[in-house]
Amino acid sequence: MTTNPPLVSIIMAVKDTAPYLHACINSIIAQTYQNWELIAVNDHSTDATPEILEAFAKADSRIRVFHSDTPKLIPTLQYGYREVKGTLINRMDSDDKMPDYKLQVLVDTWLQYGEGHVIAGGTQHFVDVGVVGDGFIKYEQWLNEVARTGTHYEQIYKECVIPSHCWLLHKNDLDAIDAFNPLIYPEDYDLCFRMYRHRLKIIGIDTILHHWRDRSNRISRTWEEYKDNRYFDLKMRFFMR
Repeated sequence: MTTNPPLVSIIMAVKDTAPYLHACINSIIAQTYQNWELIAVNDHSTDATPEILEAFAKADSRIRVFHSDTPKLIPTLQYGYREVKGTLINRMDSDDKMPDYKLQVLVDTWLQYGEGHVIAGGTQHFVDVGVVGDGFIKYEQWLNEVARTGTHYEQIYKECVIPSHCWLLHKNDLDAIDAFNPLIYPEDYDLCFRMYRHRLKIIGIDTILHHWRDRSNRISRTWEEYKDNRYFDLKMRFFMR
C-alpha cells in the first residue's frame, strides 16, 4: 500500500527582494519533491516584489501570495503561518536559493523519524559580487559541523544552531512550541531554544540543503533586532529558565 507524500508548506516573508526573487522561486519550482506549497507574504515592499509574486502565483497554483497587515518579519511569518495547508513546515528566505534535492532529502529523512523530530541540515553561503565575509564562512563551517555531528543542543549557547531556512518539522510540533508567535528577535535562535525546551529531537544531516546569499543589506546586518546584545539577552533568559 502506498501513501500520498506529505504536503510541505514553505513560508516565505518577502520585502524588497525583487532582484533575487526569480532565482529564489525558480529554485523552489525546480525541486525534485513536488508536493509543496509556497506561502509568500509580502511585507510592505516598495519595489517590484508584489508584481513578481503575483506573476509566479498566476503561473503555478502551488504559489499563494498574501500581503502582511503588520510590518516586520515576525508578524509577516505569523500571517503566512495562518494560511498553511501542509502537515510539514519549512521556511525560506526570499533572496536565497534551494538545491533541487532539498525538500526530497528533508521529507525522506523526516519520514524515517516522524513527529517529535526536527530535521536540520547544512548551508552554503554565496555572493553575487566579491567574496563571502570571513565571519559568515566561520559560522557556516560551524553550522555544518553541528549538523554533521548532531550536537545542536550541546552547542546551543554558542550561537543559533539551525539557520531559519534549514529545518523541517510537523505542524503539530511547531504548534506545540508556539510557532512564530513570540515577538522575539533573533527569531530563528528563539525558535531553536523553544525546540530545546520542549525536548524535540533534532536529526542532523551532513548535507548542504540551502544556498544562503550574503549581501551588505541583509536584515541580519542592518536591523537593530539582530545586534549582539539581543543574542546575549536571549541566551541569558533561557539559561535562567
